[in-house]
Amino acid sequence: MLGSKAATGHYSTDELKMIHNSEGVSVYDKAKQFGLAVENLADDVFNPGEIDTMIEMHIEQGAVLEKNHKSIGIVEAIAGMNTYKVTLEGDSNHAGTTPMELRSDPMVGAAIVIAELQKTAKEKALPTTVATVGKIACEPNVPNIIPQKVEFFVDIRDVDSKGVQMVSQKLEELIHLVATEHFLRANIELVGSSETVNLSPRIIDEIEKVASQQNFKYMKLNSGAVHDVAMLGSVTDIGMIFIPSVGGKSHCPEEHTNEQDIKAGCDLLLNVVKALASTEREAQKI
Repeated sequence: MLGSKAATGHYSTDELKMIHNSEGVSVYDKAKQFGLAVENLADDVFNPGEIDTMIEMHIEQGAVLEKNHKSIGIVEAIAGMNTYKVTLEGDSNHAGTTPMELRSDPMVGAAIVIAELQKTAKEKALPTTVATVGKIACEPNVPNIIPQKVEFFVDIRDVDSKGVQMVSQKLEELIHLVATEHFLRANIELVGSSETVNLSPRIIDEIEKVASQQNFKYMKLNSGAVHDVAMLGSVTDIGMIFIPSVGGKSHCPEEHTNEQDIKAGCDLLLNVVKALASTEREAQKI
């Protein structure tokens, strides 16, 4: 969402100079290489009142619509999230010669934390809460050596901030517990955070009205992924239309959406824009 963040004033040109890719090239320099007048960013930022409405159509990136046999999803809220970097350090030693009672194993601590987090999100948080560990690194990462350090990232999301808070608190408690019981040095760092974004009731109602008129099979749902439209919420009314992802797959070779669902989403988007434009013209006449 770098573009939408820059377009709405969430990033300044100085901040773009501080964000680098894996090759060490900044966003600012890459934009300049592409021919963009990025130095004029401050003059091009969208301001409140300049845009009437922002509507984004996107694949769901989940399997809820497919499971419920719906062609259209009308998004009501976009989940907020906390992302943590957790580092556990122990004592690297030989896997065969170190008795179990003499070990300080960060991988065991990480396994406990990861397993308990899933249980917390599934059984003790809210129905809309999710928690994921999708990236983990181990040093020295050798089969017959007890690890010295394990680093992993925790992604916690919910449309209700209470769910994020509950799992975040549990994460901190678990880190303290495994550090004490397994003689580990531990560090937890919040590396990213975003608030829940509620989409405009006016736009939600209009999308639902048109979907009903067009006899689309639709349902209301929330988005667990963050989208560009969330950034525009600070300057205008926002709405979002989902279409199904087969098997819930996205951003991978298996990603697929049936042509009839794509057409349904595009038809709905077009007719919603026409309806909003017609309403705006009538208001101007008055």
